[in-house]
Amino acid sequence: KTDAVAFDGIERLFWPVYNVAPDAKVLLLNWRTYPEWRKSLDDFAPLLLFEIMFMTTLSCGLGIFPWGALIHVIDPLIGGPIEKLLRSGGPPICQVYELCTSFWHSMSHFRRIVQHWMSGLAYLPENEQ
Repeated sequence: KTDAVAFDGIERLFWPVYNVAPDAKVLLLNWRTYPEWRKSLDDFAPLLLFEIMFMTTLSCGLGIFPWGALIHVIDPLIGGPIEKLLRSGGPPICQVYELCTSFWHSMSHFRRIVQHWMSGLAYLPENEQ
């Protein structure tokens, strides 16, 4: 059972998910004005794109060789932190990011995270309307 979902970067999924469970408790955190949000986005986006390009350059070799298969072998031997993360949805990787999670994240973040941002699920309004 899912306890919580954060829609950061996939805002367009909010209503489809809500319509599946209309009795869910919803907390909307709207703590910035549009100009504050826009400034934050304009400051953050170039740094994020630089990080993506830089980290891709460093880790693109991970996709050539089957290093990801090691996760399936090592994870059970060390108590299954990746399996637990995927089954439970937490703790968030921004709070717990040990070596095994870091390796798994570097192998899968484009497929599991970035493609959702770039596929149109993010909501980036052009103005306050």
